[in-house]
Amino acid sequence: RTGCTETCLPILHWFSGSTEALRRAVSLGVHFSVNEMQASTRRATEQLRLIPEELLLFETDLPPGEDVAFPASEICASLARARERTLAIRSAPRPTRGAARR
Repeated sequence: RTGCTETCLPILHWFSGSTEALRRAVSLGVHFSVNEMQASTRRATEQLRLIPEELLLFETDLPPGEDVAFPASEICASLARARERTLAIRSAPRPTRGAARR
């Protein structure tokens, strides 16, 4: 409604809205940032399959605080885990409707 997608490149951090809102955001070209913790949630399993690859960005919530010594290797490892989990979700077969949940 604001027209921000015409002048900005919106990025949604840890999107948790409805499937309808997700589809609307995708149709507007909104990007989605995903971190390793988010990619481990059940909701993300459903949503990450609906977001086109070109709209996905990987991020971390690291370092854990200001003035905290934190190696760059940990940030790189977190990004790699987010990517691996997302790829695993996107490549896994989708459950069939009506199938019993475990």
